[in-house]
Amino acid sequence: MKKLAALISLLMMTGCASVEIIKASPEKISSINGKTLTTVNYEKPDFIAFTPEKAMFGVLGVIAMVSAGNDLVKNNNIDDPAVMLTKELKNKLADRLKSKEIKEVINLSDDSTNEIKKTVEAGSLVFDVKTLGWTFNYFPTNWTHYRVIYSARARLLDPLDGKIIAQVPCTYVSDDEKTAASYDQLTANNASLLKEKLTAAAKACSTIFEQNIFAG
Repeated sequence: MKKLAALISLLMMTGCASVEIIKASPEKISSINGKTLTTVNYEKPDFIAFTPEKAMFGVLGVIAMVSAGNDLVKNNNIDDPAVMLTKELKNKLADRLKSKEIKEVINLSDDSTNEIKKTVEAGSLVFDVKTLGWTFNYFPTNWTHYRVIYSARARLLDPLDGKIIAQVPCTYVSDDEKTAASYDQLTANNASLLKEKLTAAAKACSTIFEQNIFAG
């Protein structure tokens, strides 16, 4: 169980690290100024509620943890932080791009350029934030306390030619072992503490995205 807990955490962090950072150059921004900006939100991804009693069952345990996590998200109306991030950044991005109009596409299942191209008006730029992983996970050396791990990717692209104009990854880890909460603390009162930590993750990633989307 220690190895499985560590593996899940590692996969969450390295998955985001594999996303290449691409910053939009001033020259590129100048060439696309004034275009409509369309924000794209994706279907809510699986949330993994990682607990030691389920981890002992290996793959079947992971399936059970995904099911439990999705139930937790649904029953407590937990928002995908990517939606918060999009709302936080879209107006700032539109101002920088001198976009006169912001449109929205919601609940897309596929983030491929071809799929986006089918749903976005021709000539519009696309800004999307996608949650790559969200979970809470106990510590390998402390099975009674949990940290929240969140990873995401923000992207600005031109679906017409499929080129990525800017791309930034972010990974957030909520606590160290000394300050981490118990399972009951995280999920009490409609998972209010879990929601707080996910909001903190969104704020931290918002800062990272805002600072790194543009090269200058």
